[in-house]
Amino acid sequence: MSRSESLNHLVLKSATLRWAQDQGFDVVATEVRIPGSGYRADVVGCETSLRGGPQIRRSAVFECKQARSDLLKDSRSVQKTLVRMGELQQRKSGLDRLLGTHYPSLRTSDELFNEFVVPVDPSGIGHEGYKSTLRELEKLQRRLFGKTKFDKLFQWQSADLHYLVILEGIIEPFEAPSGWGLLAWDRKTMHPEFPSVPHLKAVTLPTKCEPTDSRRLEMLIGASRVATREMNRSIT
Repeated sequence: MSRSESLNHLVLKSATLRWAQDQGFDVVATEVRIPGSGYRADVVGCETSLRGGPQIRRSAVFECKQARSDLLKDSRSVQKTLVRMGELQQRKSGLDRLLGTHYPSLRTSDELFNEFVVPVDPSGIGHEGYKSTLRELEKLQRRLFGKTKFDKLFQWQSADLHYLVILEGIIEPFEAPSGWGLLAWDRKTMHPEFPSVPHLKAVTLPTKCEPTDSRRLEMLIGASRVATREMNRSIT
């Protein structure tokens, strides 16, 4: 642990490593440089498969935050912004269900998975109410978070899935950065198989991205190199 890293942050990273493995990510590592950026992720996970030939099925980026102040940008109108974001998120969720039911062709994928949200593309019917809701929600998120790492990584499609990992209660679910899933630890629940490791629960699901195969491969190589260095340190 570095001098600047708190114990809570280290514990969150350990919990994230175990959660990622439980979800099928067989290559995981901490402090991995994200391809095509100057950022490092707290945790990265890659799921590989040999079925039909070697392939990387999916990748995930995890950012761990132990305190509300680490996440939100200072603003004189934070409370007002949060109230409005909550209203807009409820409206968006309702429209997602409505559009997804009545216009199944608008979904950007033919598959439905439990671990992420299949986004709806409203441009096919020109739903102005939905588009205006998204525009205002994105504007408020930029006001709250600034042009942060969260926004940039999602826009760059840095991985298939993006997760924010927190101590439960430091933010409300609708405050999570747009497109990011939310994992939380309530400090009281530990992993059933590893008593020293906190158990994380999924609060909200991430939106599925489509990184290129080369970006997935770079992520796998980066995670593998970091994991190898950590193993070497542990045995020397």
